[in-house]
Amino acid sequence: MIRPGRIDFKQFIGYATEYQIFNMFLKFYPESNEATARAFTEKLSASNKKISSAQLQGFLMLFKNQPEQAFKNIENIINILCD
Repeated sequence: MIRPGRIDFKQFIGYATEYQIFNMFLKFYPESNEATARAFTEKLSASNKKISSAQLQGFLMLFKNQPEQAFKNIENIINILCD
């Protein structure tokens, strides 16, 4: 993570795993069911694009309290991710 100001140390954290994507979806949308979370995870994973937890969090924040909209708009984040 890099924040404005002095940087003392850089650390690569890695990309979100399927487990993390699934659980983050459920944390954002606790009223959603596991089937929707699994479908979201599978669709994102099937794109073979790497996504950081921060990128995923930013995307899910766009659709706070709207899990259906997050799922419908998943192509948007897939299209902007780097390979």
